[in-house]
Parts: sequence; structure tokens; C-alpha cells
Amino acid sequence: MIDNIKKLDKPLLFISLALFTIGLVMIFSASNVTAFMKYSASPYLYFFRQLAILGISLFGSIFILKFSSKGYYYIMTILTIAVAALLVMVFLYGTVKNRSIRWIDLGYFNIQPSEFAKIIVMIWLATFYDKKEKKLNSAFIVFIPLLIAFIIGLGIAAEPDLDTTIIFYLIVGSIFFFAPMSKEIRRNTLLVTAGAIIVFLLVFIVTGGNILTPGQKERLINFGNPCSNEKYYSTGNQVCNGYIAINHGGLTGVGLGNSTQKYLYLPEAHT
Repeated sequence: MIDNIKKLDKPLLFISLALFTIGLVMIFSASNVTAFMKYSASPYLYFFRQLAILGISLFGSIFILKFSSKGYYYIMTILTIAVAALLVMVFLYGTVKNRSIRWIDLGYFNIQPSEFAKIIVMIWLATFYDKKEKKLNSAFIVFIPLLIAFIIGLGIAAEPDLDTTIIFYLIVGSIFFFAPMSKEIRRNTLLVTAGAIIVFLLVFIVTGGNILTPGQKERLINFGNPCSNEKYYSTGNQVCNGYIAINHGGLTGVGLGNSTQKYLYLPEAHT
């Protein structure tokens, strides 16, 4: 175990720890007012929730260190199946919030399977292409995991969660194109991908954006002028108050804990 810790990428470890620490501070700063004034809970509610998740992650990382990377492919295959099952469970037992069904309520906190999908599928694809490196001249071997990832992405899109879907497909695409496959397969895939994007854009233009959900269309429309009289108290409220917060703080901010918009002006400030 000690040997495994010594072999860790030290710069990556310290950067991760720094991000965890900064994230905890930011979550406490942004959420303490919401927790106390909106939910009548301790100002530390979201801070301790995030700390608990980091604690679980720490034990998880120690557990993972005990395994040889040779076994990652099998572990990640099982986890990919598990995350696909969780995405199905979202539609059966999920919590509806803001016109989307993305979370499973576990009591103390909610989990969002699509967030797990991003990291799990990324590692699974990497281990798959590494294990099958000598067989990547076969289009069948190359595209099977890609098809599975595509189906998982459709599950995320159906929640609906357009942002996460786009990020998920960008991650999948990046892993795919860095895999050591033949130039012919790579070229054909690029052509098919470019064609699919062009078709999507044409359909989007012809239908006037009707392939998007009403909420997604509102976000695109509100982006331009969310602070107008007709939008501020409805669909533009979140974006407008975000603009106000950024404008108030500028590049240097107003100091830790001194933001005014988190005093129930900015909905969901802690997210």
C-alpha cells in the first residue's frame, strides 16, 4: 500500500487536494445562507454533505489503490453496467426538479447518475481500447463500446440534461479519437460525425429549434436579455442574478462570504 502511494503522480495529487479544499470553501460560502434562511438548517449543511462525499471518495481511492491496473477493465465494465442501471432507475424512482428527472433521493443527499457516467465510461473506454489494442483494425471491435456509450448518452439526454449530454459525448469522442485505430476507421468516423452534426443543425434551423425542450429553448432565448421586465421574475431570474453577482464582484470579488446575491436573490446559489 505504501509503495502504491509513493508511485502516485504527486503534482496531480496536490492539485486535486487543492481543488477539493477550494471547492469546500466555495460551497460553504455560497450555501450557508440558503441552508439557514431557506431550509432552516445548519449553515454547514452543504459543507458537511460535500465533506462526507470527499470522505467516501478517499476510502474509495484507497480501495482502488490495492488493485492492479490490469483488473481495471473488468471493474469498469461492471461499473458501466451499474451506471446504466442507475440511469434506468432515475426514470423509475427519480426525483423531478426544475422540469427534469436526474436525481435519486437517498435521504441524506441525492445522487446524479449522469455525473458518475462521465468518469466511469471514460475510464472504461480507455481500458477497453488498451486491452483490445491489437484488434483495433476491426471496425466491429472499435464501434461496440462507442455504441454502448452512445446509448448511455441518450439516457442522459432523455432526462433531459443537454449540458451533461454534450460534455459526455465530448469525453467519449476524445477517448475514441485518441485510441490507436486504423486511419481508415478514424477518417470514416470523422465523416459520419461531421455529417450527423450538419443534419442536426439543419433540422434545428428548419424546425425553429423545436427539437429542444421548452426549458432548453428558454435558456437560449433568455441568455440575450434575462433582466428584462417580462423575464426577470420568471425564466430569466437565475441568469440575471448570476450576471448581477459577477458584475458586482468583478475580477477580484467582494471577499469570501460577502456576496449579496446568495441572500435568496440568486436561486440555487449553492449549485
